[in-house]
Amino acid sequence: MGCCMRLSLLCAVSVALCACSANVNKIEEAEKRYALVKKHGSSLEICGAAREVARAYLEANDEDGYKFADVSADLDCNKHLLDTLE
Repeated sequence: MGCCMRLSLLCAVSVALCACSANVNKIEEAEKRYALVKKHGSSLEICGAAREVARAYLEANDEDGYKFADVSADLDCNKHLLDTLE
């Protein structure tokens, strides 16, 4: 394998790792915001924060994480809808 080929491969792997790391950071940040809003926010804010977590998993192409977060967000958003009926 030539020098240029090895360098290209190394660059491609580095970019892939950086993208993966960035997605993990986005998920962690969204989950931290969700936990904070869950403690102190309104049901509408909790719904929005839960949707942000689901979106972060979706952008990371994490299908299992997205499915779980999406259902969890549905529950939080349905609670908000019930709260508005009271």
